[in-house]
Amino acid sequence: MGSLVSESKTKAIITCKRLPSKINYEMVLTINGTKLEVVPSVKLLGLEIDSELSFNSHVEKLCTKLSKRIGILKKIRSCLPMRQRLLFYNSMIRSVLHYVSSIWTSCDKENLGRVLKLQKRAARVISDADNQASSVKLFNRLQWLPFYEESKIAKCCVAYKRIKGEVPLYTEGSLILNSQQHNRATRYSNTNFICPRFNRMTEGGRSFAVTTSLLGSYYFAYYFRVRHNGLSERLLVV
Repeated sequence: MGSLVSESKTKAIITCKRLPSKINYEMVLTINGTKLEVVPSVKLLGLEIDSELSFNSHVEKLCTKLSKRIGILKKIRSCLPMRQRLLFYNSMIRSVLHYVSSIWTSCDKENLGRVLKLQKRAARVISDADNQASSVKLFNRLQWLPFYEESKIAKCCVAYKRIKGEVPLYTEGSLILNSQQHNRATRYSNTNFICPRFNRMTEGGRSFAVTTSLLGSYYFAYYFRVRHNGLSERLLVV
């Protein structure tokens, strides 16, 4: 049986959030005797992963792509009614904006702000609004949420699928339920997640496993308390 990995197409990346200058990037990694090239960033299924897990390179390419597509929409908007403008946005802009956003939105606030400005620009283009128009009013009119809030909803969906056992095994390893770790059964042990330990918010605190565990535990516990009390409120991810 041959190798499942193509040595000529495989590259290696060393990731570290703290003291990256201390890492030995000259180390030799081999597969079947073939030396692998160590690169500072690599593209995996459309996601640009860098050695510091900052996602700076991914956001940079994303902003370039979004800016071009918003520019196209601006040029053709006079020929399109509102319904077709929204169709263009959903198919050509929103699909790119939200692709694996639950992962790369762990980047810093500066990068989030860059992408949010482009989403606001798209709202103004679609609505024929000037640059000084309130983005909050435009978002409400278009029934949009900021992209990073929608990424929270996506994480809650993953957490819900994890509770139902409908996720791959590697996701189960990242999202561990309280009932798996402790023998004592509590009211919400099957819906509470164990949050991985982290030193600082900038060092692991914004990772997918941490944010999804916290969001899932908080909102599902809130939902079940509301349902138990017979209230008519609904779960809102804000």
